Amino acid sequence: MSEDSWHDDRLDLELSTRCFAARVKAAHKELGNGSWLMAAAAYVSSAKTVQEMKKRWNTSSFWDLPPVENADDLIVRWIAFAIINSHRELYGLQSKDQPPLTFDQVTGLIFAKDLSVAEIARVTDVSPREIMELNPKIRPSSGIFPATVGGKPIAHTVAAPKGKGWQLVEKLKKDGYLAVDPKP
Repeated sequence: MSEDSWHDDRLDLELSTRCFAARVKAAHKELGNGSWLMAAAAYVSSAKTVQEMKKRWNTSSFWDLPPVENADDLIVRWIAFAIINSHRELYGLQSKDQPPLTFDQVTGLIFAKDLSVAEIARVTDVSPREIMELNPKIRPSSGIFPATVGGKPIAHTVAAPKGKGWQLVEKLKKDGYLAVDPKP
């Protein structure tokens, strides 16, 4: 995951969730596939820190360790959210589940010139706000998918409204935005 003047990958819910899950899973494995709470503590600090603390305090229970720096608050909150979420009615949370956000995701786009969110919105016939909602990692202050970063071309993944992904690609080809023809 990265961030710079035009984007912040941490704001991409799908990407950041996948990265989080992969890191917690790796920590869980590194700690010997024991407690998921220990894996969460390792996510916040490091597997090495948790292993050292387990050894120093002679325990394998998360609850018997002194609070790992910054982990205790966060992990307790995760547990509380899980409990609340699994008992929504008890806590007066009557909200209906939202339908899943559906969109086309076009990957491997290498641009010959910068592509603005406004241009994507024009081509797909939706508002720039909708394109920003589908591509949350793009910083509103830049509003672009740059052709190059540091003088080097980069491959982009662009989310477009459902059913309009390849329409977008065809229009970008026609308008000279694509440096390389993406594979379907």
